[in-house]
Amino acid sequence: MGEVVQEDGWGKSLQNHRPSADVDRPRKRGIDPSQFYRKGKSSSNTTAAERQLQHILEDATRNERAEKKRKVAGDIKQKRQLYHDATALRLFPLQDMALDFLDELLQKQKKGQTGRRQNLPPSALYSLSPRIFAIETSTSGKRKYIVGHAGRIMQSYWIDCDPGARHYYELIRPHTPCRLYFDLEFDRVSNPQISLDEAEKLMGEFIEELGAEILQAYGIRIGRSDVVDLDSTTAAKFSRHLIVHLPNGQLFASAYDAGQLARRLVGRLADETATGMLCSKGKNCLAKNLFVRAKRKGGSDQVCFVDLGVYTKHRLFRILGSHKFGKTSLAALRISETSQFKFPQRFDNSKLTSRKKSAQQSMDSPHTLDLDSFRASLDFGSHAEALALSLVVPLHSQDCEVLECGNSAASATMDSATRRTSCLASRVKSNHGSSPISSLDSYILRLSSRGGVQGKIRAWSIGPMTSNSDSHHITYHMSDNRWCERIGRMHKSNNIIWNVRIDNSDAVCYQTCHDPECRMMQFRGASKPLPDDVQSEMREYFLDREIAELNVSEIIESARGGPSLSFEDASLDAELSELDLSHIVSKGICTRVQESDRSKTIGGPSNASSKE
Repeated sequence: MGEVVQEDGWGKSLQNHRPSADVDRPRKRGIDPSQFYRKGKSSSNTTAAERQLQHILEDATRNERAEKKRKVAGDIKQKRQLYHDATALRLFPLQDMALDFLDELLQKQKKGQTGRRQNLPPSALYSLSPRIFAIETSTSGKRKYIVGHAGRIMQSYWIDCDPGARHYYELIRPHTPCRLYFDLEFDRVSNPQISLDEAEKLMGEFIEELGAEILQAYGIRIGRSDVVDLDSTTAAKFSRHLIVHLPNGQLFASAYDAGQLARRLVGRLADETATGMLCSKGKNCLAKNLFVRAKRKGGSDQVCFVDLGVYTKHRLFRILGSHKFGKTSLAALRISETSQFKFPQRFDNSKLTSRKKSAQQSMDSPHTLDLDSFRASLDFGSHAEALALSLVVPLHSQDCEVLECGNSAASATMDSATRRTSCLASRVKSNHGSSPISSLDSYILRLSSRGGVQGKIRAWSIGPMTSNSDSHHITYHMSDNRWCERIGRMHKSNNIIWNVRIDNSDAVCYQTCHDPECRMMQFRGASKPLPDDVQSEMREYFLDREIAELNVSEIIESARGGPSLSFEDASLDAELSELDLSHIVSKGICTRVQESDRSKTIGGPSNASSKE
């Protein structure tokens, strides 16, 4: 019988080998890695019926969510439609037409004819306050004007207008209560020494000095958190807008009054910079950069970084989220990174580029929003509130305390100056067109051709320098030619002034202008001596004018033996006593009789007695 050969589980012979538990026992093959890492399957396979039921449940849930969203969208649409039915929104090509329609809306509001607020939420998005804004339509400055109730304008601005096409400006009307506001800017290319960090330090020191000015003038304290700080800085230009919220909602009476405080502030800062006081207060950055280099190639002109030209009649002020026409949306006015003002909770700079998606798009989106997120995507209330907080003119100002420039302690000096000059008002003569001194007019017109453009005399005035002075001052307000000695070119919009001064020993003229920068710097051009023939005619005119203002009754009374006139000069008194004045006195008496007491003075330089 042959030998039986035993084999192990691996096909190897076990002959001559003793069984071993550790070595000879058959080994397990283990788990295939592909099986180990394979996703587990349910213990029981789903049937077709179960899968169909699952799809039905998912569809039902999706339809229920969509129905809720449709209801939310429908409610919002209904509210907006109700609001639209009660309000107005129109576009105009001209400012005058727009202002007429605005006045019409204001009259209706005053008479209570504006639609009721029933079922409308108390939000700026549904405001019934009539407002006007300008929309820039070209790089040349051409504009159109949108007028309507504030909520309608805000809905159009945030919901319908593409972020790249937002070129909106708030129009600030005269005599309209407003918040204090500032436009701060400088050219970064012309001022490379001012880094962004330095600029932020400059902003901080300026706001501190602004707070000190308001405290001194009105006894009101403000902090950085009371200032809306908007930024549109680019690589070429530093630009910030500040809108001040006074703690109790106080407003300035008008943009003019706000400008008065701004000018007082800048004037004080300029004085303290010159005297070193600003540096002694630790405001070194502000002292160093209050005046910056203007944007001119190769120029060294100094201008204040506070723009004092933004307080004029019907001023336009760019609003949050807008940029100038021709610029990119990166230059849009946004919330400054260092702003401490509290905007609505859900609003930040990321919302400036958002725009409404249709309700259908949101409902059909594969990335389905939950109901709260969907509602928030359709609600632009926080956008409207943020814009309202950043406006110069508040939406509602009826119950606000109004501050005037005359209410402040700082205006006392201005009032005293006004009182000193008021007594001269009756002695100042003014008119339009040509003045009584034709040779002087011709000379001023020759001076007003600098820069290659012939200027015109728009208005003139003549008056004494002081109430008891022999000096006289003539002022010419010019038009057409705005060439200014300080900047060496034409001003863009502000006219110039020619001032003429004549006294017993001198007669000169010099140029000033209406430009806020020039006025703040108290600029006065070089004095130019007047030609001899001009001086001669001027002296003759003022002599005739003084003689015409003499009181005839006093002269006659003196000639009849009244109190003698003494000039405190013995030789002059002796010469005067030898003069024969009988023919002058008799002519004066005849003139007085002929006038039948209608006048007590001899008027006009053409009077015969004036020539003798």
